[in-house]
Amino acid sequence: MPSLKWAVLAASASLLVACGGSNEGTPNGAIAYNPATGDAAIYVNATTEGQARSEAVRNCGTTACDVVLTFSGDGVCGAIALSANGVIGVAKDDSDAEAEVGAVTNCQAKGGSSCYIPAAVRGDCNG
Repeated sequence: MPSLKWAVLAASASLLVACGGSNEGTPNGAIAYNPATGDAAIYVNATTEGQARSEAVRNCGTTACDVVLTFSGDGVCGAIALSANGVIGVAKDDSDAEAEVGAVTNCQAKGGSSCYIPAAVRGDCNG
């Protein structure tokens, strides 16, 4: 019976590789945010999640920025909403407008007051 388990594992691993078990070639995005300054940045169409993360932090302006959302897939969009009382919301969806609505809703659900999408960091999409 142990050899059957190994055969199933080997077949599963082969299938995972054959079906694209990695996200190589899939566009990736990330949003970084600095709670101390309120600065935020979004980066889309990176070749890897790591690149999306590092570019979002770099574009945010300081290493004090934290990645608050990652998203991958062609046409997948991300957004961040900020609030007057320091609460943030993030969301990903199939359009930038839907992601922005989701981010505002997420912000409000967490107790954010007057949640808004910052003009400098509008929702953006891969692809």
